Amino acid sequence: RQGHCNQQAWAAMIDFARNYDLGSPYWQHFSASPEDSRVKFLAQTLVTLASHFHARAQKNKVRTDYDQAIHWYRRFLANFPARPASEQQHFLLAEALFESHRYRQAVRAYEQTAYDYPRHDNGARAAFAALTAYQRQAALITEPAAAALWQRRHLASILRFADRYPQHPEAATALTKAAEDYFTLADNVTAVIVARRLLALRPQAAAPLRRSAWLVIGHSAFDAARYSEAEDAYQQALAVMPAAHPQRQQIVERLASSIYKEGENLRASGHLAAAAAQFLRIATAAPASTIVATAEFDAATTLLTLHEWPQAIRVLKAFRKHFPGNTLQNEITIKLASAYFENGQTLAAAAEFERIAREDSDIPLRQEALWKAAGIYRDGGKSSQAAAAYKSYVQTFPDDFERTIEALQNLAELNLAVANQRRYYYWLEALIKTDQQAGNARTERSQSLAAAASLTLAKPIFTSFRKVRLSLPLEKSLKRKKALMEKALHAYQQAADYAIAEVSTAATFAIGEIYRDFSIALMASARPPGLSDEEREEYDLLLEDQAFPFEEQAIEIHQANTERVTSNIYDNWVRKSFAVLARILPVRYAKPERSEDFVEILD
Repeated sequence: RQGHCNQQAWAAMIDFARNYDLGSPYWQHFSASPEDSRVKFLAQTLVTLASHFHARAQKNKVRTDYDQAIHWYRRFLANFPARPASEQQHFLLAEALFESHRYRQAVRAYEQTAYDYPRHDNGARAAFAALTAYQRQAALITEPAAAALWQRRHLASILRFADRYPQHPEAATALTKAAEDYFTLADNVTAVIVARRLLALRPQAAAPLRRSAWLVIGHSAFDAARYSEAEDAYQQALAVMPAAHPQRQQIVERLASSIYKEGENLRASGHLAAAAAQFLRIATAAPASTIVATAEFDAATTLLTLHEWPQAIRVLKAFRKHFPGNTLQNEITIKLASAYFENGQTLAAAAEFERIAREDSDIPLRQEALWKAAGIYRDGGKSSQAAAAYKSYVQTFPDDFERTIEALQNLAELNLAVANQRRYYYWLEALIKTDQQAGNARTERSQSLAAAASLTLAKPIFTSFRKVRLSLPLEKSLKRKKALMEKALHAYQQAADYAIAEVSTAATFAIGEIYRDFSIALMASARPPGLSDEEREEYDLLLEDQAFPFEEQAIEIHQANTERVTSNIYDNWVRKSFAVLARILPVRYAKPERSEDFVEILD
């Protein structure tokens, strides 16, 4: 060093570290006292070597430098496991392993640093870094069983981190992650325990984290049929949820469902009065819920069973007022007539019977009744009756465009549910034709359904196109594949022309895949027999010239699909186009994002 012969100096230091390592033969003849100058210099040398190679690795990103740094860190720890500097060297070892992408080893080194030493400055930092290393390693595991086991280890590390360092700024976030993941793994018991640990933190965790914990508790209780507990948890979650939160309505529905399920249990156990009160409570506890009408109707039905005529009448009249367009209105009229009659209010009952008669004879009301009947059949799983009602509606009231479109959609879905593919396609074609002929009556809904129908009808054409292999004689198979290609392109273009985002992205993706499939098929086509090596090479080059424009076209179309992200459109089909481009143009598109975040809050 004094002579500035750096290369020789480093070599000499390495020799010294090897020769005087406490595990070397030298110390079989001498006592290695901590106060021995050679031992002290060994410790200093090992730290210097590890720091030198680590710094060089960080600068040059050369793996062999990381290997050297890791080696010397480990030799220091092997020689001096209990020195005051050991925890710092252990932490730096973990950092070197992490930086060189040895995440599994980094996890172990970070956790040893965090938990195997008395509390020190790097402890919390190492514990949290271990969680990031867990996440990085998880991204590299493809085998499901191994991934599940690694996730369990990750969750255990999160809990250990929160136990040892509860005041760490990320402790609450880590517990939230663990609670959500345990719930996703269907380990609801552990999920609830972790969620309640989060809620017990002092000072309190941030509102979004507490909301997530309450949701885990609520969902777990709901799944276990503990509806009263679920109701309380959902109320707590709503209390820390902004009024404009996108998930609020969903939780309101869950709250209402919890109350409703409790009412069902009371009814099943014969406690009808309590069940009716529970049903009626939903309108107060969750007035924005979509099941308020159902609950009110069930309350009225239960009160009728109890012969509580005056209270049943009040509920039925309130239902008629608050839910005028509900499919149950016909039944409300019938029930009101019965309740009035049983209660001795014969004039009121007569008025209701008269109302029923008017509804049965009036064309618009007959129309409404037929539509409701179809919906009730459909919701009740009576496919044949529902299909017959919808078909009758289409034939009887063709001028009611919006409901005709919905009827056709339902007819298609009903046939799909019973695997009647031919009739399914028939009704989709009828839906498209009806929409096309509607002129100014077309709506966003009708066009959306027609677009989706067009996309569905295009798929079997695409499938047929893909099945065609370019075999000998090539001219014949090529002609057939080209014909199907044009037919598929036309079908998907029709779907894309509706300009419905979720349909257009799917259609655009399919069009790009059609061109890409054709390019691949050309390159994979059967070669004429008897070609020499030179002829075969020329033939392959000719095929490449033929296939290249189709691949280029596929790239342009997928790129057009990915450019929709600038319009805030990023659905599954846009992601798939990115994936295709990553395979075709990996240099440009196969660039994984780097993020240090490891928790996404369940909202």
